[in-house]
Amino acid sequence: MQRLTITHVRRWKEPHDEVGLGPLYQGRYKPIPVRSDEHLLVLIRWVEANALHAGLVNRAEDWPWSTASSRYGKHGNPTVLSGWPVPKPSNWHAWVNESWEPIQLKRIRECVQKNRPFGPNAWANETAKKLGIESSLRARGRPRKNETVPF
Repeated sequence: MQRLTITHVRRWKEPHDEVGLGPLYQGRYKPIPVRSDEHLLVLIRWVEANALHAGLVNRAEDWPWSTASSRYGKHGNPTVLSGWPVPKPSNWHAWVNESWEPIQLKRIRECVQKNRPFGPNAWANETAKKLGIESSLRARGRPRKNETVPF
């Protein structure tokens, strides 16, 4: 996989004059089942606002290596980004820069870290069971006796 991804990155970056502008891939790809288009938009918003959450910038589009920056033309080239899989809300730019509730961030981070289905708890439990990923719903480590799964 490493050889494949290195070759792909080189073949992408050189013709697009992107060499030295940061990673094409960052971390491993993680498939996360998503309940609806609205849930997908929340995840896309979270990705575009990562530098904002980390306190690196005041607005998401100010981070030169973000998709938000490329979309709004501040840095990079918006034409190299793929189209959206769902219609983008008209207030997207403002929504990305709104503050988040800590519980929202915690829930998204848990889903991303554990490949947990993202959606309502009942749907997430049902989907995890169908996909055979029930372990993504449990806490790390061996369960204590008489402990139930919180979802």
